[in-house]
Amino acid sequence: SREVFLAALRAEGVPPPEHKFAVRNSKRPFATDVFRGVAGAGAELVSAPATTAETRRVQPSMQGNVYLMLHGSDADGSAFWGEDAANGRLVEAVDVSCLPAKGRGVIFTGACWGALTVTRRASVQATDRPPQPKSPDQSIALTALRSGYCAFVGCTGSHYSPGGKQADTAGGPLHRLFWTQLAAGRSPAEALFLAKRDYAAKIPYRNDPIEEAIEQKILRQFTCLGLGW
Repeated sequence: SREVFLAALRAEGVPPPEHKFAVRNSKRPFATDVFRGVAGAGAELVSAPATTAETRRVQPSMQGNVYLMLHGSDADGSAFWGEDAANGRLVEAVDVSCLPAKGRGVIFTGACWGALTVTRRASVQATDRPPQPKSPDQSIALTALRSGYCAFVGCTGSHYSPGGKQADTAGGPLHRLFWTQLAAGRSPAEALFLAKRDYAAKIPYRNDPIEEAIEQKILRQFTCLGLGW
């Protein structure tokens, strides 16, 4: 998309860490712990009960450091979901209409496939055909770049996140490390690089081959979209 490409090139750098905002899944309380360490002042929405209606109402807050810890889908990149703790049903918490027309800052998400910008994930993509890119209306990530955010950081595959209140397993430490590096004045691309370096140095967190496989996957699938510096 010419529009997304030019918007990404023209995006302003990382603004001063004055503002922050988050939307998290009610079943991922660890994200609150991570959000406390994000630079800036701001609020967190929890879904459920929050839906796209609530997120849209606070759209002006989606500037600066934005943290989204929700469910994502490889089939539909236009929305992220929370969960109703009472019945386990998915609740649409953020969609492309929630992002401001003019955005500024950095978005980091732990949503599965949150940074997947093609219509098929690699495991189901025909090898004799080129990948088909999504349009901005099909992707929160591309909508963010079109809006002017200087970086969208997320993963291209399924994400594994802690189920408790502490960000000390699976992808939790990488989330925290990224925001720490960004707060230290690193660009988003460099912050992700250094976060991966520090995350990799502590693998495995447990002496378990399945846990290590999960951590190796997390390490490799996070990417920084946009200019990033």
